[in-house]
Amino acid sequence: MAKRLGNIGIVYDFQGDYPKALDYYFKSLKMFEDLGNKNGIAADLGNIGNIYDKEAGSQKTEIKRDSLFNKALTYYFRSLKIAEELGNKNGIAIWLSNIGIVYDKKAGCQKSDVRRDSLNKKALDYYFKALKMDEELGRKSGIATNLGNIGSLYSSAGKFKDAEEYLQKALALSIEIGSKEGVMEWEQNISELYSKLRTPRYKLALEHYKLYIVYRDSIANEENTKKQTRIEMQYEFDKKEAATKAEADKQAAVAEAESRRQKIILYFVLCTLFIVLVFAVFIFRALRITQKQKQLIELQKKVVEEKQNEILASIRYAKRIQDALLPTEKYIDKTLKRLMKNN
Repeated sequence: MAKRLGNIGIVYDFQGDYPKALDYYFKSLKMFEDLGNKNGIAADLGNIGNIYDKEAGSQKTEIKRDSLFNKALTYYFRSLKIAEELGNKNGIAIWLSNIGIVYDKKAGCQKSDVRRDSLNKKALDYYFKALKMDEELGRKSGIATNLGNIGSLYSSAGKFKDAEEYLQKALALSIEIGSKEGVMEWEQNISELYSKLRTPRYKLALEHYKLYIVYRDSIANEENTKKQTRIEMQYEFDKKEAATKAEADKQAAVAEAESRRQKIILYFVLCTLFIVLVFAVFIFRALRITQKQKQLIELQKKVVEEKQNEILASIRYAKRIQDALLPTEKYIDKTLKRLMKNN
């Protein structure tokens, strides 16, 4: 999270949105401090210093500008201290150079010669320290930058011989490493140097100025090419994104249609199940009624059968009584015959 916050700050820094960049740098710094991650702390401190340095350049009042330069120095020194504790020579070289640049800029804003000379001395001190560290590391880009910064400062101070020596070294090294930005900057500074001499060397100044223009235009063309490439890439990206979105919308529409179809099927199935359930309840109730009626009929049949059996039993019982009390037909016939015979 701390790294991502710092990266977001870098993007806002690149876009020139310094308030947002600072906001994210400070969030990242706090998180790295909570973690005790000194490398992260040093990086954020340095980035915060860079923002204050950039903001100072856009200020119109000397007081505001000087205040921001001092803030930049505060954070650079804090970052430098951590880099020294960690033995991070690359970081040490960068922050030493940045400190020198801020002192150099502060000197350029001073009206007092004494104050300006004091700041120039500090700037040179840090430039030379940074140069020594970059030489130990063999970091040619840093060496070229510090040589050029030293030469430019000497030029501003009127030490033209020393200025020419360091600017020529910076130019040669920038050409060697293929740094067009470096070559452009030092060609311009050398051209201005030859124009400021007590006996101006306008021919050399013009030659170096022409070379400055060549490199400036070359870089501008490269930037335009990069810009055009970015535009084309953005167009291709937008086109692919639109196609992707259209495909996604199509798939979403298909998915939505399928979802609706499934819902309709689900509703149909549920309705069918409901109808079947209602019908089943109706059948169940009908069966229960039929079963109850059957049970009632069977009960009534049983009652009738029982009554019938009782009646038959009574008849048989009465018949047995009757048979027991009345004389038999044979007896009556016999008796009648005897009486008739006697008469």
